[in-house]
Formats: sequence, C-alpha cells, structure tokens
Amino acid sequence: MHTPGHSPRHLCFWEKEKGYLFTNDLVYIDILFAYYPSTDPQAYLTSLKKVASLPVTKVFLGHHSLDIQPEILSRICTEFNKLNTAGNLHHGSGIFRYGDWGIWL
Repeated sequence: MHTPGHSPRHLCFWEKEKGYLFTNDLVYIDILFAYYPSTDPQAYLTSLKKVASLPVTKVFLGHHSLDIQPEILSRICTEFNKLNTAGNLHHGSGIFRYGDWGIWL
C-alpha cells in the first residue's frame, strides 16, 4: 500500500490473511527521520492513520528490531496527532522523543 510521508513513494506491505504488516521506513524503533526536504509530515500522519486502522497481528519494521508489538502503530499515530494539534507537525519543529521511538521534524 502507498504510505507517503517518509518519502513520496514509500510503500508498506500488508499480508491480510496473516495480519502481517511490513512497515519499511514508515515505523521503526529509534528516531524517525522526517526532516528531509523529500519528507512530508502531514502525509506521514495520514499514512500512520491508514496502517494503525488495520487488524495487525505482527509488525515487521525496516530497522533495528523485529520484536515489536502492533500497539506501536497506535502509539506513534497518537503522538503524531498530538504534534499536529499543537502545530508542531512540520519541518524544523525539532526532535520529539517518546521512550523507544522519536521523530525528527
């Protein structure tokens, strides 16, 4: 599925029968990079909403760890929503840390 934000043509792969989601660079543990000119923080939020709404049983991240629970999708989506509401979901607003992950805008 097309999930822009980290990059304009970013894709996640959804295995519906098993509930597996392969997030590539959209979601991972550590600092998510969204400060590059090619990133789009608002599109990132839209893509996070899309994947967080899926009935995911297992998440396969693009970096760092394979032992991740699907709840990370809703946690990240929730914090992106808060950043958006606070007017901080844009390039240059800084680095925000949330325990096991963060976002650099």
